[in-house]
Amino acid sequence: MARIRTIKPEFFQDTELSDLPIHTRYFFIGLWTQADREGRLEDNPKRLKIQLMPWDDVDCEKMLTELSGHFITRFLADGKKYIQINSFSKHQRPHMHEPKSTIPDASTTIVGSSTTIVGSSMLGREGKGREGKGKEGKVPPGVIPDIDGLDCFGEFWQIYPNHDAQLRAENEWINLMPEPELVDTILADVRAKAKSEDWKKEGGKFVPLAANYLKDQRWMDKKREKPQFANSLEYKNARDGYGMRLLGQGMPQDEVMRKVEEKFKGATIG
Repeated sequence: MARIRTIKPEFFQDTELSDLPIHTRYFFIGLWTQADREGRLEDNPKRLKIQLMPWDDVDCEKMLTELSGHFITRFLADGKKYIQINSFSKHQRPHMHEPKSTIPDASTTIVGSSTTIVGSSMLGREGKGREGKGKEGKVPPGVIPDIDGLDCFGEFWQIYPNHDAQLRAENEWINLMPEPELVDTILADVRAKAKSEDWKKEGGKFVPLAANYLKDQRWMDKKREKPQFANSLEYKNARDGYGMRLLGQGMPQDEVMRKVEEKFKGATIG
């Protein structure tokens, strides 16, 4: 629900804010109206585009990245992505009857000590970007990479047989930062291994911790040539999910259809 917020005169003299494009500054003001009394809101660029910039040809994900760090903090709590507007309580005076926030405090919802700063030049590796080989950066709590792969951790956790040490697993998922194709590979591998004798014997005693599975990249143990699914519903869900992840990356629909067909060619069911 949108709220009435205050704009102070000094907003227009902020030197750091002045370095950002005018659309981003305008968008930042709009975020205040969508935030609750603690300055928190859901991190959903597509919805924010409809709510705040319906008539403009702008990239809300890009603008959120531009604002990240100094003006906003993007964080993960209970598998969901949120935004904390920094210094919100300093500049805003919510109405006394405005409902309390239902979103957890960013400072108390850390999934691990090696969470990663959001930003096009600081994704996961120190000075190296995603493909870098440098040392992983340790950064302040409450800040995580904003990538679609994070949305898929819940699906991974649901199908993974060993549910011990969830926080460690979430942290490894964040450090991994899987792209849509890797997410699909991991999910397919877990489904296959969950049916294997090695993982089923003695009641699943030998299923590794999910954190270790991710850290050691166990999906690379044996390359699978064809995806396997228990039934047609699982197959359909996997295809649809993969296609939606590609669409979420901005891939044209015809290219998505080609990729989906290519990925699931020769899949076996049952």
